[in-house]
Amino acid sequence: MKLNIRKIQLFALLFLGLSVAAHAQSRWSAGPKVGVNQATFTNDDTKSWNTGFNGGLFLTYSDIHHLGITGELLYVTKGAEVETGQQDVQINLGYLEAPLLFRYFFGQGGFRPNLFAGPYAAYNLSAKRIDQRTDAETNLEDRVEPLDLGFLVGGGANIRVMDHRWINVDVRYNQGITRVLSDVPDVRNGAFTLNVGYAFGL
Repeated sequence: MKLNIRKIQLFALLFLGLSVAAHAQSRWSAGPKVGVNQATFTNDDTKSWNTGFNGGLFLTYSDIHHLGITGELLYVTKGAEVETGQQDVQINLGYLEAPLLFRYFFGQGGFRPNLFAGPYAAYNLSAKRIDQRTDAETNLEDRVEPLDLGFLVGGGANIRVMDHRWINVDVRYNQGITRVLSDVPDVRNGAFTLNVGYAFGL
């Protein structure tokens, strides 16, 4: 009799442990995302906006109430169009960017708006200057700082489309805090971004 009771207790503990593990596991999600950027250089009166894109992968952990954290690994294009009386050039910069976002979710159903903020670190992969008048292209990799550090803020919504499947939409602003060009100390990256992602529950 005692042996049967112990078996029942072990089975109950095992069932409880598996239930907790499955519940905890369902709080993780991952997937691809893509977006469009409007980028520029801040602290530079001669610049205008440069249209680009981003894409990559994300991994999110969220509790059942309000808090979450997301790590991303993205390829991001930034830069600006610079216009003066003497020149009209487009600066195209490509980065491998890793944001870390802290999220606050509203609601617990199939529609979860959220706000987020956090730092990012980006490594420069390409840097080109294109003369808009002559189409001449110049490599700027020797002038562009290899590391771009900054922060971002934004908001979005997670929309459930089926069990453990979500469409994520967000709008964010990225602000660099390190200089872009090694010989121009006051120029920083800045960008508005609209993103769409598809999340799979893990």
